[in-house]
Amino acid sequence: MHAPPGDDGVLVEGAACARGHLNHPRQRYCLLCGAAMHGRPRLAVLGPRPPLGALVGGDGATYVLDRDHAVVDEGERAGSPAIVVPGPGARSVRVQVRLEGWDVVVSNVGSAEPVLLTGGGGGPVVVGRGSSSVLEPGRTLVVGALSLLFVSCFEDPGTARSPAPAHSAPVERA
Repeated sequence: MHAPPGDDGVLVEGAACARGHLNHPRQRYCLLCGAAMHGRPRLAVLGPRPPLGALVGGDGATYVLDRDHAVVDEGERAGSPAIVVPGPGARSVRVQVRLEGWDVVVSNVGSAEPVLLTGGGGGPVVVGRGSSSVLEPGRTLVVGALSLLFVSCFEDPGTARSPAPAHSAPVERA
Protein backbone atom coordinates (compact mmCIF):
# COMPACT_ATOMS: atom_id res chain seq x y z
CA MET A 1 0.00 0.00 0.00
CA HIS A 2 1.22 3.50 -0.81
CA ALA A 3 0.45 6.80 0.92
CA PRO A 4 2.06 10.22 0.98
CA PRO A 5 4.52 10.15 3.88
CA GLY A 6 3.34 11.41 7.24
CA ASP A 7 5.77 12.34 9.99
CA ASP A 8 3.77 11.29 13.02
CA GLY A 9 3.79 7.52 12.40
CA VAL A 10 0.09 7.22 13.29
CA LEU A 11 -1.83 4.47 11.52
CA VAL A 12 -5.35 5.22 10.29
CA GLU A 13 -8.05 3.18 8.62
CA GLY A 14 -8.68 4.31 5.09
CA ALA A 15 -9.80 3.05 1.70
CA ALA A 16 -7.43 1.63 -0.89
CA CYS A 17 -7.80 2.36 -4.58
CA ALA A 18 -7.27 -0.40 -7.18
CA ARG A 19 -3.52 0.33 -7.08
CA GLY A 20 -3.31 0.10 -3.28
CA HIS A 21 -2.95 3.82 -2.48
CA LEU A 22 -4.29 4.78 0.96
CA ASN A 23 -7.06 7.41 0.83
CA HIS A 24 -9.44 9.18 3.16
CA PRO A 25 -12.47 6.88 3.67
CA ARG A 26 -14.79 9.44 2.01
CA GLN A 27 -12.57 10.08 -1.01
CA ARG A 28 -14.26 9.45 -4.36
CA TYR A 29 -11.05 9.57 -6.41
CA CYS A 30 -7.53 8.50 -5.42
CA LEU A 31 -5.34 11.48 -4.58
CA LEU A 32 -2.21 9.83 -6.00
CA CYS A 33 -3.41 8.26 -9.25
CA GLY A 34 -6.91 9.70 -9.80
CA ALA A 35 -8.61 6.29 -9.98
CA ALA A 36 -12.36 6.36 -9.30
CA MET A 37 -13.20 4.80 -5.94
CA HIS A 38 -16.97 5.25 -5.93
CA GLY A 39 -17.89 2.52 -8.42
CA ARG A 40 -16.28 -0.47 -6.75
CA PRO A 41 -16.40 -2.15 -3.35
CA ARG A 42 -14.10 -0.43 -0.87
CA LEU A 43 -11.67 -2.42 1.18
CA ALA A 44 -10.81 -0.90 4.55
CA VAL A 45 -7.04 -0.87 5.06
CA LEU A 46 -4.70 0.38 7.76
CA GLY A 47 -1.80 2.61 6.79
CA PRO A 48 0.34 5.59 7.85
CA ARG A 49 -1.69 8.80 8.05
CA PRO A 50 -0.75 11.24 5.28
CA PRO A 51 -0.68 14.99 5.92
CA LEU A 52 -4.28 16.20 6.37
CA GLY A 53 -3.73 19.55 4.65
CA ALA A 54 -2.30 22.84 5.85
CA LEU A 55 -3.11 25.94 7.85
CA VAL A 56 -2.43 29.02 5.73
CA GLY A 57 -2.01 32.44 7.36
CA GLY A 58 -2.98 35.79 5.87
CA ASP A 59 0.74 36.52 5.47
CA GLY A 60 1.22 33.34 3.41
CA ALA A 61 2.84 31.34 6.21
CA THR A 62 1.92 27.68 5.76
CA TYR A 63 1.87 24.99 8.45
CA VAL A 64 1.59 21.44 7.08
CA LEU A 65 -0.74 19.30 9.17
CA ASP A 66 1.44 16.20 9.37
CA ARG A 67 1.65 16.41 13.18
CA ASP A 68 0.13 18.29 16.11
CA HIS A 69 0.82 22.03 16.52
CA ALA A 70 0.55 24.49 19.40
CA VAL A 71 -0.66 28.07 18.91
CA VAL A 72 1.18 30.27 21.42
CA ASP A 73 2.05 33.91 22.06
CA GLU A 74 5.55 35.22 21.39
CA GLY A 75 6.80 34.62 24.93
CA GLU A 76 5.66 30.99 25.29
CA ARG A 77 7.42 27.76 24.64
CA ALA A 78 5.62 24.74 23.24
CA GLY A 79 6.36 21.02 23.07
CA SER A 80 4.75 20.71 19.61
CA PRO A 81 5.73 22.72 16.57
CA ALA A 82 4.61 26.25 17.44
CA ILE A 83 2.51 28.76 15.52
CA VAL A 84 3.08 32.18 17.10
CA VAL A 85 0.28 34.73 17.49
CA PRO A 86 1.81 38.02 16.33
CA GLY A 87 1.78 41.31 18.16
CA PRO A 88 2.85 42.66 21.51
CA GLY A 89 -0.78 42.74 22.68
CA ALA A 90 -1.25 38.95 22.47
CA ARG A 91 -2.38 37.65 25.81
CA SER A 92 -1.65 34.17 27.09
CA VAL A 93 -2.47 31.83 24.20
CA ARG A 94 -2.69 28.09 24.69
CA VAL A 95 -4.42 26.38 21.80
CA GLN A 96 -3.66 22.93 20.45
CA VAL A 97 -4.25 21.81 16.88
CA ARG A 98 -4.35 18.02 17.09
CA LEU A 99 -4.69 15.36 14.44
CA GLU A 100 -7.16 12.66 15.50
CA GLY A 101 -7.62 9.98 12.88
CA TRP A 102 -8.64 11.89 9.74
CA ASP A 103 -9.84 14.97 11.69
CA VAL A 104 -8.13 18.22 12.66
CA VAL A 105 -9.26 19.18 16.18
CA VAL A 106 -8.79 22.61 17.80
CA SER A 107 -8.60 22.58 21.60
CA ASN A 108 -8.61 25.64 23.82
CA VAL A 109 -6.45 24.55 26.73
CA GLY A 110 -6.61 27.86 28.57
CA SER A 111 -6.22 30.72 26.10
CA ALA A 112 -7.02 34.22 27.34
CA GLU A 113 -7.52 35.19 23.67
CA PRO A 114 -10.86 34.33 22.03
CA VAL A 115 -10.68 31.20 19.87
CA LEU A 116 -13.07 31.17 16.90
CA LEU A 117 -13.75 28.95 13.89
CA THR A 118 -15.26 31.01 11.06
CA GLY A 119 -16.22 30.74 7.38
CA GLY A 120 -16.69 27.61 5.35
CA GLY A 121 -20.41 28.10 4.98
CA GLY A 122 -21.18 27.82 8.69
CA GLY A 123 -21.66 30.38 11.42
CA PRO A 124 -18.82 31.24 13.80
CA VAL A 125 -18.03 28.70 16.50
CA VAL A 126 -16.49 29.83 19.80
CA VAL A 127 -14.13 27.24 21.24
CA GLY A 128 -14.32 27.95 24.97
CA ARG A 129 -11.68 27.15 27.55
CA GLY A 130 -11.41 23.42 28.13
CA SER A 131 -13.37 22.54 24.97
CA SER A 132 -12.55 21.27 21.49
CA SER A 133 -14.07 21.43 18.02
CA VAL A 134 -13.33 19.73 14.70
CA LEU A 135 -11.87 22.19 12.19
CA GLU A 136 -13.59 21.49 8.87
CA PRO A 137 -11.86 22.20 5.54
CA GLY A 138 -12.50 25.75 4.36
CA ARG A 139 -12.96 27.13 7.88
CA THR A 140 -10.60 29.63 9.49
CA LEU A 141 -9.07 29.35 12.97
CA VAL A 142 -8.94 32.83 14.52
CA VAL A 143 -6.89 33.45 17.67
CA GLY A 144 -6.33 37.11 18.55
CA ALA A 145 -4.72 38.75 15.50
CA LEU A 146 -3.92 35.38 13.89
CA SER A 147 -6.14 33.89 11.15
CA LEU A 148 -5.34 30.46 9.68
CA LEU A 149 -7.37 28.95 6.83
CA PHE A 150 -7.60 25.13 6.85
CA VAL A 151 -6.91 23.86 3.33
CA SER A 152 -7.45 20.12 2.96
CA CYS A 153 -6.05 17.93 0.23
CA PHE A 154 -9.15 15.73 0.44
CA GLU A 155 -12.69 16.24 -0.91
CA ASP A 156 -14.08 19.78 -1.18
CA PRO A 157 -15.60 21.09 2.08
CA GLY A 158 -19.15 20.68 0.80
CA THR A 159 -18.67 17.04 -0.22
CA ALA A 160 -16.30 15.67 2.42
CA ARG A 161 -18.96 15.02 5.04
CA SER A 162 -21.97 14.55 2.77
CA PRO A 163 -23.67 11.15 2.64
CA ALA A 164 -22.33 8.77 0.05
CA PRO A 165 -24.26 8.69 -3.24
CA ALA A 166 -26.66 5.76 -3.68
CA HIS A 167 -24.32 4.06 -6.19
CA SER A 168 -21.35 3.99 -3.75
CA ALA A 169 -20.42 0.67 -2.22
CA PRO A 170 -20.03 0.38 1.55
CA VAL A 171 -16.59 -0.10 3.08
CA GLU A 172 -15.82 -3.77 3.64
CA ARG A 173 -13.67 -4.86 6.58
CA ALA A 174 -10.56 -6.88 5.78
